[in-house]
Amino acid sequence: MSTLNYSDPQLNAKPQAITWFYVYSGAMALLYFLVVGVGVVFMAMSSQIDMGADDPPAAVLGAIYSCVGAPFFLAFLVPFVTRRSPWRWIYDLVLICLGLTSLCCMPASIPLLIFYLKPEVKAAYGRFPPAPPTYPTYTTGQS
Repeated sequence: MSTLNYSDPQLNAKPQAITWFYVYSGAMALLYFLVVGVGVVFMAMSSQIDMGADDPPAAVLGAIYSCVGAPFFLAFLVPFVTRRSPWRWIYDLVLICLGLTSLCCMPASIPLLIFYLKPEVKAAYGRFPPAPPTYPTYTTGQS
C-alpha cells in the first residue's frame, strides 16, 4: 500500500465539483440544523401547541425531529473539519446519495453525483486509478 504524497499537484488540485459539494453540504447542514430547531421549539412550546386528538403530542414530535436532525446535521459538518483523503471521497459520495432520497434535493444531488464520479475529483481525494497491468513481452530470438 502506497502512502499519499500531499505535495503532488494532482492531489492538491481542487475541481469545481468539490466546491459545489461544500455548498451542498453546507445547505444540508443548515437544513438539518433548522429541523433540530423546530424540534426544540415544539418541545419547548408543547403546552401551547394543540396537535389534535388523534395526533401525537408536540413534545413527542419535537423529540423525534431533534433526534433525527442532530445526527444528520453532524454528518454534513464532517467534510468541513476533515481533510481530503480516499475515505472522505466515499463519505462525501454517501452524503450526496442521501440527497437522492428527497425529491426536493434531487436537482442538486444528481448533477453533483455525476461530476463527483469523474477521475479528476477522485484524484483530488487521492483515489488514483490502478495502474494498468503489465504483460511480459516474448521474443523469438530471431531478428
